[in-house]
Amino acid sequence: KTALVLANDSAIMHLGFALGIPTVGIFGPTDHEKYGPIGEHFRIARGDAALCSCQQQQIAYHERNCFHDLQAEKVLSLCMELLSTLNATKKKAARRPPCYATSRQPNRDP
Repeated sequence: KTALVLANDSAIMHLGFALGIPTVGIFGPTDHEKYGPIGEHFRIARGDAALCSCQQQQIAYHERNCFHDLQAEKVLSLCMELLSTLNATKKKAARRPPCYATSRQPNRDP
């Protein structure tokens, strides 16, 4: 089973989230509030959108960048935080005693 999906804002990101797999989405100029999933199993990796130069025609295409200030360490940190949060939740659930509808044992009279 897949533990984590790390993908840019794409079908893979949306598919991973839809399948219930913890997902970290890397966003560039796309509005993550409009197009990104929302939930406890999803994290957004994004640089400073104000610095995005994708729409600036005066900058050569190959020099445009929407990932200013998005460092690999930040993305890794989001991945690790998501996985550790989910692992802590799973451990808590595993420690709970089983839930029974009744605590009485069936009558075993001869």
